[in-house]
Amino acid sequence: MRALDFNHLIKAPPGIIFVPFLPEHTRHLKVEQKDVTAFGPNDITDMLSWQARQGRAITVMKHGKPIGIWGSVDIWDGVEEAWFVTEELTRQYAVSMTKVAKLFLSLRFQEASLHRLQITVRCDDKRAERWAKCLGFHTEGTMKGFGPDGADFYMMAITKEK
Repeated sequence: MRALDFNHLIKAPPGIIFVPFLPEHTRHLKVEQKDVTAFGPNDITDMLSWQARQGRAITVMKHGKPIGIWGSVDIWDGVEEAWFVTEELTRQYAVSMTKVAKLFLSLRFQEASLHRLQITVRCDDKRAERWAKCLGFHTEGTMKGFGPDGADFYMMAITKEK
């Protein structure tokens, strides 16, 4: 899966394109997600760069400025963990971002022969929880004190039927 493929597969709003993730994209991203803002700017860059090296990542750009970064990390054969770091601005493009996220997840299942794709969602982020459910994730349980600030998170997953 290449980021540029998304530009051909999804009709994005004007000015929105998808590019391969580069660490410097994190420096221009205005993130308000509590689980990410608990880290300093250098830590966010290091964390997302590490995750991208362990798997894959794409950046959503609007007129040349990053507004979201998505990726997934290999856990072991058949299992990956997806992650989404976005600016508030991406909510203005909810339909397009949801289509791209669904395509990203579908491609991960196909390309990696996954039987499970999981995410963690902060329990007090109801919008993120609703979006995850819209993408097809199901809540499996609560991870108490999982966040860097001690917040509780849901473990959510999409599993392929056997």
